[in-house]
Amino acid sequence: MPFMANLSGESLARSLKPGDKNKAAEKLGRVLRNFNITKISDLELISNSTDRLDITFHFFGVKGDSQRIRDAITRMVERGRIGNFTLVANFHHFDENPPLGLLELTVNQPQSGVREASEFIISCTAQGSSRMQFQWFKDGAVVNASKATR
Repeated sequence: MPFMANLSGESLARSLKPGDKNKAAEKLGRVLRNFNITKISDLELISNSTDRLDITFHFFGVKGDSQRIRDAITRMVERGRIGNFTLVANFHHFDENPPLGLLELTVNQPQSGVREASEFIISCTAQGSSRMQFQWFKDGAVVNASKATR
């Protein structure tokens, strides 16, 4: 189950350096593990601003740990810190979404293959977060799916 949280905070009178993201993620992972959360994977800080430290992080966890994860994040905000980073308790957001589930991938051609220069349709049916977006690629380039191409 993917979890996403946004915490607003400020570092201790210093600007965020590239290594600080890794340190903050490490400290955050430690806090989450201390709450006996079964499994955390792919913990990643995915954004920050320069005027203050706005960190958004996401990770995957077990659905049964949902309340413990919420409690851990709330506790971090109440304590006002993650490691040596001070948190401002005026804003935090927690979002829980089901993981991406690829339900079906079909091609409207026989399974024996698609001949070069022939037309075909590829369809993908997936289930997941409302913010999920898909991009199709052909030969490493993004395909503009809104335009008919031949």
